[in-house]
Amino acid sequence: GNSASTTTQKIGVVFCGRPSSGAHSIVNGVLDFIVGANSSSKVLGFVGGTKGLFAQQYIDVTPAMMDVYRNQGGFDLMGRTCDSIAKPEEMDSAKTSCMRLSLTGLVLVGGTRTATDAAYLSEFFTGQGVNTKVVAIPCSIDGTMKNQFIETAVGFDTASKTYSQLVGNLAIDGASARKYWYFMRMMGNSPSHTVLEVALQTHANYILLSEDIIANRKSLNDVVTEIADSVCRRSDAGKNFGTLLIPEGAIAALPEFSVLIDEISNLYQTSEQSNITLEEVNAKLSPFAAALLGSLPAYLQKQLVMERTTDKQIDLSQIETEKLLAHFVEAEIKRRKAAGMFKGKFTPVCSYLGYQARCALPSNFDCDYGYSLGGVSAALILGGFTGYMPAITGLKRPTAEWCVGATPITAMLEADDVEKLPSGMVRPRVIPANISLSGPAYNSFLNNMKEYEAEEMYQNPGPVQFNGPTADTRTKTLELEDMDYISALTSLRDVMEEVKAVCAPGCSTNVLKMAYTSISTLSEILELNAAATGVPLTRSK
Repeated sequence: GNSASTTTQKIGVVFCGRPSSGAHSIVNGVLDFIVGANSSSKVLGFVGGTKGLFAQQYIDVTPAMMDVYRNQGGFDLMGRTCDSIAKPEEMDSAKTSCMRLSLTGLVLVGGTRTATDAAYLSEFFTGQGVNTKVVAIPCSIDGTMKNQFIETAVGFDTASKTYSQLVGNLAIDGASARKYWYFMRMMGNSPSHTVLEVALQTHANYILLSEDIIANRKSLNDVVTEIADSVCRRSDAGKNFGTLLIPEGAIAALPEFSVLIDEISNLYQTSEQSNITLEEVNAKLSPFAAALLGSLPAYLQKQLVMERTTDKQIDLSQIETEKLLAHFVEAEIKRRKAAGMFKGKFTPVCSYLGYQARCALPSNFDCDYGYSLGGVSAALILGGFTGYMPAITGLKRPTAEWCVGATPITAMLEADDVEKLPSGMVRPRVIPANISLSGPAYNSFLNNMKEYEAEEMYQNPGPVQFNGPTADTRTKTLELEDMDYISALTSLRDVMEEVKAVCAPGCSTNVLKMAYTSISTLSEILELNAAATGVPLTRSK
């Protein structure tokens, strides 16, 4: 009966960021919703990500086409090339494409950077009188696109379960052969959500977290010493084998490498060259950074200097941190052996777990979650909302009990953590969520860490299941963190309404005094907490 539901829609969908399982389910959700409302509506899938949007290269996504891609992994329906809509010329190109194609809506699928771009693009469109509504959908394997509104991103469930099987395989192989230490680096940029989730599922012997390295200002020597200590403790118990999980962003978290990486990245940002030679970089680095770079193995020097992403930042997926750590741990073990402090054997085997999981067949959770987010994004566009991200809460409950809503992306922007654009301008951004070192997920691992290190408590969850008792399990972090923000807010408002009803005119003086004293005390506590954390209270008017 809604007039919007009878209007013919033309919605464009763009895959941004790294490939992730569940993206095709998002497209399917958009298509089913708008075609269900009006059979003449269309979904345009832009080929090659944002470059396809700028060039107006698209495919008409049809129900017959989605029969082939429904619940399939990857981005291969449309593909992607780069994921930026930040420069003025990029925004102008997006505007031109949306106007020429008469798009009523544009859905950007990606992580935190995509969400940031969507917020500013929607503002730009509104200011330019463009009628296209912009919606962003959280889709990323690394688990960083989450906050009080967004419990998790599409793809994290599948990726973490797939990695857990691979880690479980290697851990049990190590326990069988009893002579290898597996150093496994995992895809996931700077935050370490994937490592923590996989550790909770597999009970790996030892893990590194970028957040822990940063919080405790651990140097490379500190990290190497800690790993070597773990190797020695297990060896003393007759166990010359083990499993170590390393986040992709560990190298950038190390203070000395952070300085080096920043200097190299700044050189690229101020250069028009897409590749700068090692000799050119060395000549422009500070003495400390140049000395550190020169002390590293040749393969790592090349990776630090040459491997860049589309925005000229270091491509952490190409930096073999596991080999670097294995190299220095092996040197430390040899030193201890020569000093009579180690009598066992140490044989590291390095692996990178990245591309094996990001296009895996999506789990039931990611299929349902992606499809639901796609439908909600279409509903937002039909309702005339722009600059929003669909938000579904209560995700650890059965699918039928999920709560559907949406949040303005501007509510997620952080003014204290700005993004510097190539033009030199800065803007608030949606920041990647870090692991809370005081949170329940990390504490769950911490409480069992010594036991995991000493024993072989390995668990192998096996392949992702689509039927049976484990088909609909959630990630450990989702179960433990309990981030049902909307439900908690609704419950609080219900309690406040009950207090308001009890304290209506005619209530007793005692009830009124009790309510006033309690609420005044709560208000003071909230003020004190705001002062302690530095986060001011926001009051709705």
